[in-house]
Amino acid sequence: KQRSDLLAEVFHGYPFGIAVGGTSGKTTTTAMIGYIFDMLGQKPCLVNGGMLRNYEQLKGLPNFIYNEDKFCIIEADESDGSICKYHPQIALVNNISHDHTSMENLIGYFQTFADNTKGTLVVNGDCELTRNLKHDRKTTFSVKDPAADFFADGIKCLPDGVEYNFRGQTFRLNLFGAFNVSNALAAIAVCAETGLDPLAAAKTLEGFSGIKRRLEIVGTTGRGITLIDDFAHNPSKIASSLSALKEYPRRLLVMYQSHSPFSAFNTGSEVAAEVARVLGPDDIFVMPEVYMLDKNVDKGISAANIVDAVRKNGHNNAYFLDTRENVHKFILENAKDGDCVVIMGARDNSLPDFSRQLLTELYLYLGAEKDAAGTLCSVSLIALSALLTGFGVYDRIAKFGGAGSLVPITGFANAVASPAIESRSEGLIVGTAAKMFSIAGPVIVYGTAASVIYGLILWACSQLAA
Repeated sequence: KQRSDLLAEVFHGYPFGIAVGGTSGKTTTTAMIGYIFDMLGQKPCLVNGGMLRNYEQLKGLPNFIYNEDKFCIIEADESDGSICKYHPQIALVNNISHDHTSMENLIGYFQTFADNTKGTLVVNGDCELTRNLKHDRKTTFSVKDPAADFFADGIKCLPDGVEYNFRGQTFRLNLFGAFNVSNALAAIAVCAETGLDPLAAAKTLEGFSGIKRRLEIVGTTGRGITLIDDFAHNPSKIASSLSALKEYPRRLLVMYQSHSPFSAFNTGSEVAAEVARVLGPDDIFVMPEVYMLDKNVDKGISAANIVDAVRKNGHNNAYFLDTRENVHKFILENAKDGDCVVIMGARDNSLPDFSRQLLTELYLYLGAEKDAAGTLCSVSLIALSALLTGFGVYDRIAKFGGAGSLVPITGFANAVASPAIESRSEGLIVGTAAKMFSIAGPVIVYGTAASVIYGLILWACSQLAA
């Protein structure tokens, strides 16, 4: 059996099924619906494709909520056509755009999904292809058309999220991008169709923390360089993420890794057009080679083709750097104070660790370079960063200490020493700690122990500096 067959069995075993589809936004919207149901006491079963940040403290992978009550909420995947296996009471289609297969196939999959829906089909009124889906009972949501059943306006970007108006009240999300207001409206519409109060649903979403690798802030250095880890991998997702980040006045330094030769061939020209359209002249776009699970297979296409297309579309600040190591070096050498560094791509499970290692080294490379012990800091702690990546402990430690502020070495170290790190004595503390750690480093064998010791050193130095 395939995963989708097992999921269909579980899904159809519940009295009331809610399935969420769409080529973009379905993971976040599925999580929003499950979170609202859970917070409002509906005891849902939720099965999602991404990791829910609100449930990271639970045992196991935080991509599900398990209950044996009435409702089962799932993310329905269109990439392989398995979306056609589900027969929900309520179906949601966020949008339809080019990804995975031909547009003809995609539209057919989503129409079958609509035909299988027993109750209400909730569709995005701002997407023509979803509006055109045929169904006897449709509910619409929109951020453009006031005539939609669920409409929001007054969208305003905030330093830590976005604000919007809905039915006479103002709400906010702890997520970037106007597109997340659309996702929120979709979730609110689905919840309202089951009898939940839409205003209560909107208020509940103010506590929603988002999904791992969906414009996830890995951390910010002392000199204001923010690192974002993002799953975007098709033209519309890439455009939405970059557009959301362009709502803030800072330069973007973007690495995009295409997740397969088929994706590069199928949507590469569209990706290039969107990148060139959204990025400003000062923004930088770089690509390593296309990701390959089987290194021995002939790719038939190179990321260099996409970079060339970006340039032909008018954005000259685009570079093909072949290897991840070259990208790593390029970012360290070109990142400036206040930049937003974006690591973007799917399928490659090493990207989150790469993001965290890069953040650590950005802090060291640009934050301690003027200190007397800066060289020792860079050598000893970059070596430690590689060790941590090798042992795969970044995420475990960051979960303990707070991944949102992973500076300078892990969330744990930051949790212990962040007040001192952010103070004016930053250079003295980091430099002194680095010098001490360069002596102790060789005797440290395991990454976890190294992080704990380094965090304690930072704390001790901050006390001395105080």
